[in-house]
Amino acid sequence: MIFIAGHKSPDTDSICAAIAYAELKNKQGVDAVPCRLGDINSETKFVLEKWGLDIPQLLEDATNKQLIIVDHSEVKQGPNNIDKAEIIEVIDHHKIGDLQTSQPIMFISKPVGCTCTVIYDLFKEQGVEPSREVKGLILSSILSDTWIFKSSTNTDHDREVATALADQLDINNIKDYGMEMFKTKIDFHNKTPEQLLKNDCKTYDFSNGSAYINVYDLVAGSNELIKKRKEILEEMKKLSEKHKTVMFIIVDILNTQTHMFVISPFEKDIATAYKTTFENNYTKIPGLLSRKKEIVPILEKIMN
Repeated sequence: MIFIAGHKSPDTDSICAAIAYAELKNKQGVDAVPCRLGDINSETKFVLEKWGLDIPQLLEDATNKQLIIVDHSEVKQGPNNIDKAEIIEVIDHHKIGDLQTSQPIMFISKPVGCTCTVIYDLFKEQGVEPSREVKGLILSSILSDTWIFKSSTNTDHDREVATALADQLDINNIKDYGMEMFKTKIDFHNKTPEQLLKNDCKTYDFSNGSAYINVYDLVAGSNELIKKRKEILEEMKKLSEKHKTVMFIIVDILNTQTHMFVISPFEKDIATAYKTTFENNYTKIPGLLSRKKEIVPILEKIMN
């Protein structure tokens, strides 16, 4: 049995990539099962229900398991005891991380907006037709990860794949479907600050300490979420006992801007890098959307 897993605090692409790649493997006669490394978010729940697929099983311990890693290549983002597992493949669209293997493996990382775009290419290259359900997952993941093609990570190829799949699935308006997905992300009113800060979090190790970056994508209600500033900052201060830099990013998709909360001794450097100023640990940055391409690389330069 091969277990396929994305990253902790899974987003839609991480979950859907695991399911899609498991289908490809199973259609090729390989016994593979998709997994998750945490609770799914409201958008992913909507997508799975929309396309009639079950939530993948929770992988709590990778000891002695054969693993295929999707949507990352970082030890900290992987399952518990990943060092005791046998990693046999990595399929990704991020920078190469710190995973190590004892044997050569297939490692595919493409500069596209979504891991599911890479997996769609593998279906095509290997002459295997995805099921209708998996086509729906791939389309949804592309729209999610590229913010309906608004993100700087989006490529022409992502748009081409999404357009082709929408035609096959009889979805006449991609934007309307994407907005239907994104509206599920407004569900923050009953979440505690701790839950908000675990929504889509990733940690990064730099030479001057670690960074904890959480992203919350919204199409509406960002001002209401910002009103929770005091409680959010209090929770961020708890995290700053462990991490040198803590960021809470609210991505306002409709207005193409980011609301950024930061607790860090590098706050002035971060402000200079983004040509902004912080007031009570908060700033707003127009045009900033991507953690992968526009936030982590800047922070890496500052904290290294």
